[in-house]
Amino acid sequence: MKNDILDPVIEHAGPLIISQDNKEIYIGILSLGAILYGPEEKMIEKSFKQAMNIIIELLGSNSTKIWEASSWLLSQISIFCPDLLYDHDIFNSVLGFAN
Repeated sequence: MKNDILDPVIEHAGPLIISQDNKEIYIGILSLGAILYGPEEKMIEKSFKQAMNIIIELLGSNSTKIWEASSWLLSQISIFCPDLLYDHDIFNSVLGFAN
């Protein structure tokens, strides 16, 4: 049951995080972060792996609100699914925004 929340929320939030409207992007980011507590780590990894590049790209947003929310989402991912950030390409992409 705890894994069942992932798919419906991701189906809703996925289009929001690629929207042109910052309010929709913000809602999508918060939705994704809010569902991380509960599901099994392997299910989170499976569901989020494809979206990681989009989430990381949001770190480059001109909107402070989007940048802060995407940073928060990555922090939540590091807590609930740290193996996802250990992926070499993903880790290097995140470090690219640290410079």
